[in-house]
Amino acid sequence: MRSLLLPSRALAFSLAGLLAVAACSSDSSDTGGSGSTSCSFQLSGGLSGSPTCTPLGTFYVADGNMTEFGFTPAFGGDPSTLVAISFTGQPSQKTYHETDAGTVAAISVSSGSSAWAMQTADTANGIPATGSFVLTVTSVSTITTASAGNSYQLHGTLTATLPAEAGTSATGTVTLKATF
Repeated sequence: MRSLLLPSRALAFSLAGLLAVAACSSDSSDTGGSGSTSCSFQLSGGLSGSPTCTPLGTFYVADGNMTEFGFTPAFGGDPSTLVAISFTGQPSQKTYHETDAGTVAAISVSSGSSAWAMQTADTANGIPATGSFVLTVTSVSTITTASAGNSYQLHGTLTATLPAEAGTSATGTVTLKATF
C-alpha cells in the first residue's frame, strides 16, 4: 500500500494538532469527538465505492485563530482516505474553498498502487495546488469551550475533486462526496 504524504509542513502540524486535540477531547461518546453521529463517503470516477467515514472533530485553536476540520484517517483499509482542512477563524454556516485565504488542506484516497489527491499550494516548498474542495457547513453547535479553543459539532457536505497522483498507477479523477 502506498503511504499518504501531507503536502506541507503547515498541514503536518495542522493534522498533528487536530489529532492531539481530538485525543484530549472531553467528549467521550462514540461520535469521534465532533458530536456528529453520522458520516458517509461516496467515491466516483477513477475509483468508486463507499469507504469508512468517521468524523474526527472540529476544533478552533485560539492561538493562531485557526479551525481544524477532518475525518479520522482510514489507513490500512482499501481504499485508504485522509481529509484534513484548516481555515482561518471560528467555524460558521458558510461555504469554504481551497482558495480561501489562510486555508491549508489535504484530501487523498489510495487503493493498492493508485492514489488521488488534492492539496493547497505550499509555495515555500515549491508544491503546487492540485484538485479542489467545497466544504458547505449547514449548522454549527459548540460542544466544549476552553481558553485554548473550542470544539464544535458541524453538519454539512464536502465535495472534493482529486486528480491522479503522478508516479502511481492511478488514472482520471476521483470525486469524494461526504455528508456529516
